[in-house]
Amino acid sequence: MTASTKAERPPFWRNVNVLRVVAQVAAVVVVAATLWWLVNNLLTGLDEQGIPFGLGFLDDPAGFTIRDSGFDPSSPIWELILVGIKNSLASAVVGIVLALIIGIIVGIARLSNNWIVQKLAALYVEALRNIPPLVIIIFVGSALFV
Repeated sequence: MTASTKAERPPFWRNVNVLRVVAQVAAVVVVAATLWWLVNNLLTGLDEQGIPFGLGFLDDPAGFTIRDSGFDPSSPIWELILVGIKNSLASAVVGIVLALIIGIIVGIARLSNNWIVQKLAALYVEALRNIPPLVIIIFVGSALFV
């Protein structure tokens, strides 16, 4: 093999593998520097405002009630968070069950041989598909809780 037929390797600063590693290291450095700056800025701001950094506030009394939960306003905030988690899980379970039932009924109705049932189910699906979920949430929330 002669020197003229031997494939020359590019210099290391033009090698694709080296450039990829350098780019990844640079990205990690940029992310780490940004995180350091954000945390430093947060701690400096909290110190200037005289706000303690930590989770000590969780033992303070909440000062308000939650409707239909039996939550006492003198209870600590961490109990308030537990009530919120319980309410979120309960509403999620109810929503999943209702969505499953409605979905099965409408899905079967869309496969129906009855033209009216099939078109009503298609109208329901297309109407709900074209309304943003936030609009439905606000509408149902204002209708139920007024």
